[in-house]
Amino acid sequence: MGYQQYAQGYDQTKLLGIARIHVLCDNALAIDAGRKLYAEPKYPGWFEVEMPSLNGPDGDTWDVHCHAAEATPDGGIARRDGELFSFSAHLGRLTSVPANNTPITGYGTDSAGVALAGPMNVYQPYRWYDLSGPAS
Repeated sequence: MGYQQYAQGYDQTKLLGIARIHVLCDNALAIDAGRKLYAEPKYPGWFEVEMPSLNGPDGDTWDVHCHAAEATPDGGIARRDGELFSFSAHLGRLTSVPANNTPITGYGTDSAGVALAGPMNVYQPYRWYDLSGPAS
């Protein structure tokens, strides 16, 4: 099965998945839940983003900036100045197709090294772009 089929929901086995190296998150409760329930290697971070939405105004540009943060004793997130990564993706010349994703199985290990897997279902349509296809 190729990525095109996977991204458009063709995987009936629900075994294809991801093993994340770092998952940045701006919510302390989500960091804790991700670590304990889904074996995600979550770390504090904060974001500045502009991205298109199927329900929003027309636009095909993604701008994402992720900055350093750290957990605070009161269970919050303290923003830091360092930028960890950023990217811009201008997809306006590519043709998109509405799609529903295959359930994604997230693979990881808990703090004791026990292998864990957890399915994540995304119940919202998104735009799929064929990056190998011709630009308009």
